[in-house]
Formats: sequence, C-alpha cells, structure tokens
Amino acid sequence: MAPGIYDAAVASQRIIPPSSGNPNGQLEVLIQNRGTETLINTNVRISTPAGSINSNISTLPANGVQTIRVPIPSSVATDARYDSKVTLSGGRKDAKPANDHRVETYVPPVGK
Repeated sequence: MAPGIYDAAVASQRIIPPSSGNPNGQLEVLIQNRGTETLINTNVRISTPAGSINSNISTLPANGVQTIRVPIPSSVATDARYDSKVTLSGGRKDAKPANDHRVETYVPPVGK
C-alpha cells in the first residue's frame, strides 16, 4: 500500500438490545482506520435524542479499530435517530470522506 493515506471510517453502527447493565440498550459505533498512516486524536461525534457526545481516539494504527458504546436513554419512547461522524485532526484530509458518517434509527421494543 502507498504511504500517506489517511482514511477514518464509521465502519458500522448498531443498536445493542437491552441487558441488565443497560436496560434500554446501547448504540455501538465501530471506527476503523482504512488508511496507511496512524491516526492521532480522531474525533467521533455521536448525535442522540439526548444531545451530542464527543469521543476522542488518541491513537488508531493503520487497519486498527476502536469501538465506542453509548447508552440509550430511558426517555426514548419513540423512534430515535443516532448519527455518528468521524473527523481527522491536524488538518489531515480524509481519502474517502463518504465513509465518515452513518445514521441508525432506534425503534423501541413493543410495550416500552
């Protein structure tokens, strides 16, 4: 592979069903470095019905992955949109910006 490629991606985003530790479930976001260079201080912004959450991945090597989980708040009684976006730092240009963003709609279980 050619050196000098910076490509952070929101590789997947999914809703994890409720469990004893997270009674309303969680949103799981998988960030992947699809480039050839180590990513430093990569920002992940997750927009939820309860507000936005920013997370920083300090170091992510080439081909590395990082998982971020966010609890789903109990106040979500109807369908809710979860939107995740990854941004490079240091003025780096992302080689494939089309994979920097994902949206998931949470549909609460029947009877909630």
